[in-house]
Amino acid sequence: FKGDISTMSRCLHETIANVKCFEDGLTSNTLLAKLLAASSKYDEAVNNCLSVLSTLGEEFPQDITMPIVLNELSVIQTILANITVDQMKLMPPMTDGPKLKAMKF
Repeated sequence: FKGDISTMSRCLHETIANVKCFEDGLTSNTLLAKLLAASSKYDEAVNNCLSVLSTLGEEFPQDITMPIVLNELSVIQTILANITVDQMKLMPPMTDGPKLKAMKF
C-alpha cells in the first residue's frame, strides 16, 4: 500500500465485513486498530479494540477513568499478594480459547 492509508483502511474494513467467522477477522482488526492509532484516530482505535474484546467475552467500562484503573490495579495487587513467582510458574498453561485470543489481541 506504500502509505496509502485510505486504501488500506478500506481493504481492512472490507476484509472484516466478509470473514466467515469472527476469528478470521482478528488479524485484520488488529491491523485496523494499529492503522487508526497511527492515523491519530485514537477514539476509533479504542472503540475497535473494545468491540473485539467484548466479542471475545472481555467487557470494559465505556468511560475508563483513573479511579477505575486504580481500583482494578488494587484488586489485582490484592489477589497476587500471596502468590510467588514459583507458584505462578507451576500453574498450568492457559487453555481458554477466547481468553487466549483476547490476550493476543
